[in-house]
Amino acid sequence: MPAESTVQRVLRSAVAAGRWDRPFLLVGMGEARDAAAVSFLQAILCEEREGGDGTACGSCGSCARFRRGIHPDFHRLVPEKGRVTIGVEAVEALQSALSLRSMEGRGAAALVPDAEALTPQAQNALLKTLEEPPPRTALVLTAAAPRALLPTVRSRCVALRLPPVPRAEMIAAAGGSAALAAAAGWDPVRVPAAVEEGAGEADALFSRAFAPRAPSGDPLEGLEPAAAWVKGKGGTLEEQRERLRMGLRMLLAAHGGGGPYAALARAALRRRLAALGEARERVERNVDPAGILEALAVAMRAGDAVPLKSGASSRRSM
Repeated sequence: MPAESTVQRVLRSAVAAGRWDRPFLLVGMGEARDAAAVSFLQAILCEEREGGDGTACGSCGSCARFRRGIHPDFHRLVPEKGRVTIGVEAVEALQSALSLRSMEGRGAAALVPDAEALTPQAQNALLKTLEEPPPRTALVLTAAAPRALLPTVRSRCVALRLPPVPRAEMIAAAGGSAALAAAAGWDPVRVPAAVEEGAGEADALFSRAFAPRAPSGDPLEGLEPAAAWVKGKGGTLEEQRERLRMGLRMLLAAHGGGGPYAALARAALRRRLAALGEARERVERNVDPAGILEALAVAMRAGDAVPLKSGASSRRSM
């Protein structure tokens, strides 16, 4: 049996002491993060937890209903079908549910997995609940990128950080593909979504579109296939941005792994990495994905004007 992590120990102690008056924000990636959140909330609702060690018994009626996903006092805030973001309406529905008396008398438990999916408006709507949760209500948010949350949201939560998933374990979870692992944000839980989006195949499109080349000519040459993948088949703007995030993560990983980028002069590589950083920031500022890709291509071509490393071939790969 794996050793208990610091986060698990803190959450178990909170249950045992009956103290969860502030929401928890679990920061990290992978199944361990989600398992810690679910175990904590199941223990909150467990019928046999009094006098125990802060863990769910696993055998009472409440635990059985929790495992089956039909516990009336457990609420999960996730995007509606066909959407990748959580809006104000969903937050208001959660708040209404939490304002009601618990069905089984143990209190209520709410989970917001991947809280980065909350729109800024939805985060603002959630603030009052985070600051003053209803009596006997446990709230847990999880996030791989907490900076995507408003500072006011983070400040109202007790943040607990889980250790990162080892790189080798993450690549194994992605079928041996470092590119797919990067597209999934180095989070094993997100690998299936990256596979479904075709991130593995898109890696080649991005590699060709942004390969080092001479700065002369059209800087947007070869960009269309990668842009078409980001655009998808009539997907929403947020879905396009999520695919763009995947593409940028794959590019970032590739630039740190040699390959066609090994021949770049150090200054050129720095400029490319800076351009990638700017592109990732623009995604979070809700800039149009097509505009971000074009600006990235132009910036990288300008950066490639720096000479190759000494001794490397003067002819750049096309």
